[in-house]
Amino acid sequence: MHSTQMHSSEMHVAELHGSQILGAPLHEPETHDAQSYPPEPDSPQAEAPVNVPAVTEETCVRLLAQIRWPDGPRCVRCGGDRVRPFVATGRSHNPRRLYWCGACDYQYSPKVGTLFHHSHLPLRKWFSAIELMYSTPGGVSAKRLQGRLRISYESAWTMAQRIRMALDQENNLCKHIAERLVQPRD
Repeated sequence: MHSTQMHSSEMHVAELHGSQILGAPLHEPETHDAQSYPPEPDSPQAEAPVNVPAVTEETCVRLLAQIRWPDGPRCVRCGGDRVRPFVATGRSHNPRRLYWCGACDYQYSPKVGTLFHHSHLPLRKWFSAIELMYSTPGGVSAKRLQGRLRISYESAWTMAQRIRMALDQENNLCKHIAERLVQPRD
């Protein structure tokens, strides 16, 4: 299609918004595969996404550090207390909140050695899943997590497995996080 020609629905959208088309469609072309149809009303994908209210990634990192080290951060390698926080830019150009140990010159994330280690998902999604699984009697399926958190089934399944294993342990990180996130119901 030539850049000056326009599909009728694109023209209608452009007229409604008073915008100019610069040779690019305003919407994705319609496809008719199973992925493009809206989810069924009872499917997990139809549920609204879960977000822990007013929790940013920075807040999650701070909460994780407070729970792990109530007396201040300690080095995960040598146990030293000469630890300083710093922010580095990761491969995705997003800030990474790390710690540096002055005693052994080791750099690490607060996620090291936890169920969040080696996960590409943001802590906000992990904390939302923990809150949901902790506060739902009978647990939550991976399919439901997939729909609520808007993540792949594989990620949801791995996340659910890690959280279930952690919730079965005594004095675990998940219970501490959930207790801080879950608001008492009146």
